[in-house]
Amino acid sequence: MKVNEIMRPAVDYISVTDSIQEAARRMTQQRDGCLTVISDSEAVGVLTVRDIMQRVVARGVVPGEMRVAAVMTRGVVVCKEDDDLEVAARMMKHLGLRQLVVISRDGQLSGTVSICHLIQRIKPAMLVPILEGRAVRRGEQSR
Repeated sequence: MKVNEIMRPAVDYISVTDSIQEAARRMTQQRDGCLTVISDSEAVGVLTVRDIMQRVVARGVVPGEMRVAAVMTRGVVVCKEDDDLEVAARMMKHLGLRQLVVISRDGQLSGTVSICHLIQRIKPAMLVPILEGRAVRRGEQSR
């Protein structure tokens, strides 16, 4: 099974200069816990609900006064639409991530894939070996 079969196709993004309050509003509206952060039309990081909780809420900062640039996780880790799910899952495990930005063959942002997507679509018999770093038998991938 390929990443493009389970990814969320829309790319939700926000500018580095927007407020955290605006980011939280957009996350709520989109029902998505992650936004790709852009600067000058280039992806420069991601902002997750976890980032907001740890770097804003837990510190008592007013969300309307804090900019996305101060809270986001810098850098973008991507996988390709035609990567096997096994590749995406191993990247997440190895890098300690819960979500990856997905790009098309021509390098354009095309969606996101999260650990939740993997859990919902992959048989546990496949996911456990991936996360443990073992080989997976083909034909046992999807539910």
